[in-house]
Amino acid sequence: MVEHTLFYAFFSFLTALTSSLVAILLWQRRHAPGGLPLFGFMLALFVWSGSYGIFWLSTSPENQVFWLNCTYFGVVATPITFIIFTLEYTNRQHWLNRYVIGVLFVELVVTLILVWTDPQHQLFFGGKRLPSTSKIFDGGIWFWFHIVFSYTSIVLVIVLLIRTYWRSQKIYRQQIPMMIFAVTLPWVSNLLSLLNLNPLPQLDLTPIAFTATGILITYAVFYKRLFDYVPIARDTVMETIHEPVFVLDNFNRIVDLNPSARCLLNEIGGQNYGSVIGESFKTCFPSLMDWTPIEGATNELELRVGEQTRYYEHSVSCLMDQRQRQQGRVFIFNDVTRRKEMQARELEIRLQRERTRMLSEFIRTVSHEFRTPLAIINSTAYLTARLPEADKRIEKAKFIEHSVQRIAKLIDMMLMMTALATSSGQFLLIDVGAALQTVARDFPPDPNQPTIKWLIPGMLPKIKGESQYLEAAVKQIIDNACRYTPPDGQVEVIAYATHEQVIIEVKDTGMGISPSDLPNIFNTFWRYDHAHSTPGLGVGLSIVERSIRLHKGTIDVQSEVGKGSVFRICLPLAA
Repeated sequence: MVEHTLFYAFFSFLTALTSSLVAILLWQRRHAPGGLPLFGFMLALFVWSGSYGIFWLSTSPENQVFWLNCTYFGVVATPITFIIFTLEYTNRQHWLNRYVIGVLFVELVVTLILVWTDPQHQLFFGGKRLPSTSKIFDGGIWFWFHIVFSYTSIVLVIVLLIRTYWRSQKIYRQQIPMMIFAVTLPWVSNLLSLLNLNPLPQLDLTPIAFTATGILITYAVFYKRLFDYVPIARDTVMETIHEPVFVLDNFNRIVDLNPSARCLLNEIGGQNYGSVIGESFKTCFPSLMDWTPIEGATNELELRVGEQTRYYEHSVSCLMDQRQRQQGRVFIFNDVTRRKEMQARELEIRLQRERTRMLSEFIRTVSHEFRTPLAIINSTAYLTARLPEADKRIEKAKFIEHSVQRIAKLIDMMLMMTALATSSGQFLLIDVGAALQTVARDFPPDPNQPTIKWLIPGMLPKIKGESQYLEAAVKQIIDNACRYTPPDGQVEVIAYATHEQVIIEVKDTGMGISPSDLPNIFNTFWRYDHAHSTPGLGVGLSIVERSIRLHKGTIDVQSEVGKGSVFRICLPLAA
């Protein structure tokens, strides 16, 4: 056995030993993304190099042919395992569907079968291999198909790694150049052989180059933490996000969207993925026609999806390139329908409790207000029937009439509150001056009442509203002013207009309202006289406040105890 043959065998076994040690180390990381196929890659190199070493030790031509054929178990597995490793590392596992796996498996099996049965058909070596030949650069049809397949695989691996490099963050860019360099080593070794620059002319450097590739990747695994920082690709993130995500360019055109966004578009408009790419975002969502994207802003959107209404919160984030130039925006929907429904139910429960409380208080207050005049009517009627004098019967009848009027007034106020609560708010134009003139006719001069001074101009702008509700509100304020102002006092009703509103003021010189009572005067059934010894039902000012609010207006009160009060109503002019 010649000296160079032993050297080539030693070199091949050293390569096999290195590959086996690296494979053992990789087995510890087999559960990491790409770990198992990389282990298979090094195992294939072990078979390739080990068989190649035995080939150099063989002396008979038959053994040399056998062991050179054995090297092809590693030769065919090497590019396939490295493709699978690259796809897993770059998060493209979805490429490994049954068709791709089928093609890879068929290429491996067919190549091995043709290698071992070549003497019968010569489709692989094509009769160009000599028994003692260690390197083969020519062969049959399938030989060249396998060469094209292997080199195409290496090109694909390099392209995927380069694309991953440009789309990766800084931490991943420390790993990928080393991997690209490792993949190009087999190409360099083949180029040296083709150009007759191989320092070991009869030794195939390809398994040695692939082993160097495995060593470099193993270095990345243990020292550059390759499997600890596997990049998460856009496809994985976009495809697994449950919220609809739209990617827009600088012109608010849709350039990408995830499956949840496609489903949303299909539900609201029957549009599919292909039909909306390049379309304006506002075209897909007409309710956002006046929308101006603001980074970090969150707004609420109501969409009609089938037979139900859904509510979404949408936020916008800017996409920046490496030079911090804006390339587009990411628009994310967050379905808050369930939260809105729960809030609506909670609100309904609170409203129901409030309605129950108000109803109970209403019934308690109204029953008291009804019971007092009814008791008066009952006792007065009993006494009237037993009085012989006609003038006394007339006096008692007036008591009965007053009590009936009190009951009728209470009923009218209850009906007014119901009407205000159920009003649709679809008002017509009304003449404020005419409405105030109608109110004035209900307050004729009375020596037992304070003097009412009307300061109303001949013409006032019109507002949108309901004359009945406005008149009731003003009448109630004047009635309260007269009730709490002595007969020698004065009540002024003033009306005037500005550019935006009509203002009605009611001033009195009565007893005034204490600062502690002012915040409560518009509450239903509230009375400063808790014993209810003074006239009043505690409903009037509540009706006033609801009526003014229904007219989109405001009411303000200024008062000083012992000096009087000023009620100011501001009503917006009709457009």
